[in-house]
Amino acid sequence: MYRALSERYGNVTGELRKNIPASLQSHVSSGISESDSEAQSPSSPEPDLQEKMSQQKQKPQSDCFDVSIGSGASSDVSKKGSDGSSSSSESDLELDEVTEANDNSILYALSQKIIELEDELHEVKGKLDASEEKNSRCQCNFGANSEVSEHEEKQQDSDVETKSLLKDLDEVKSEKEALEGVLLVNKDEINRLKESMVSAAKLFEVELAHRDTKIDQWWQELELLSEKYVHDVSAAAELGKLQAVIKTFEEDFAKISHEKSLLESRVEELEQSADSLNYSASEMVKQQELLKNTQAELEKVSQEREVLRERAHDFEQLLRDFENPGMEVAKLPETIKDLEAQIQGTLHEKSVLRDRIKELEQVAHDSLQNHSPKVSA
Repeated sequence: MYRALSERYGNVTGELRKNIPASLQSHVSSGISESDSEAQSPSSPEPDLQEKMSQQKQKPQSDCFDVSIGSGASSDVSKKGSDGSSSSSESDLELDEVTEANDNSILYALSQKIIELEDELHEVKGKLDASEEKNSRCQCNFGANSEVSEHEEKQQDSDVETKSLLKDLDEVKSEKEALEGVLLVNKDEINRLKESMVSAAKLFEVELAHRDTKIDQWWQELELLSEKYVHDVSAAAELGKLQAVIKTFEEDFAKISHEKSLLESRVEELEQSADSLNYSASEMVKQQELLKNTQAELEKVSQEREVLRERAHDFEQLLRDFENPGMEVAKLPETIKDLEAQIQGTLHEKSVLRDRIKELEQVAHDSLQNHSPKVSA
């Protein structure tokens, strides 16, 4: 029975050692060596064996409780990972670290359990060796019935302890399989969460790119609207300027028309004065003064004509700068042409009046020359 127990224990510990990291294997090997040294020491009395059995029956419950806590913690970690999968990639790294730490704690608990079972197995082995030695000694004194019955009781206790150890090994193996299943489930959950995080990140990047394109379109539309607004404002300002220039031209034209009427009245006066030069020298003097005043007015009109020409030039330059006129601005060139034609007509009339004044001056001069010999005579 002890040989079967050893073989079964060797198979279980071999499977467990395959899943334990190197650092834990070294710890387990050191624990085994210590348990071997304790097994070589003299065996303890029988009450110690019963106490070990009672402690061994209590320990698996606590270990199972620890394992259940570890599995619960791993499930909590998986829940936390599923809740934070959409936040950032850092939560994924933290989830991996917590999962690895939880797996290491579970493996460490299993290794401690294996070490304890190995220690107890070595103790039982030592006690069995001691009982076999006592049995061999008792064979010499086979006649003593009391010793035989005591040996049988010890053998039964050893069998009970062996069965308990086998049961504990079965429980450890089942717990190991359950933990492996939980680990596989957690790994699958982690992989699923990673895939969902990657897909969510890709979807988020696509949405960001789509939003960037929309923002670019909105910026372009805003720039077009701002340019159109600035153009409309400038067109309105230019239209106001052109209307002011037209108003100024109209005022100048009215002023020139008024001056024209004044000149015409003065020309009529000069003509009348020229007719009366043959009768009075005093009238001739007045005629000369009137001619001087008329010349001064003509010079003033010529200066105003130059001012009007400069304004017309400025207005033409303004029209060349104004590239996109509206409906009302399109009518301005025709209005300006009409004003310019009227101004040219007025200037022509002024030149005719000036020629007429020169003729009158010549007539007045001739009349003065004719009048001076008469006065001397």
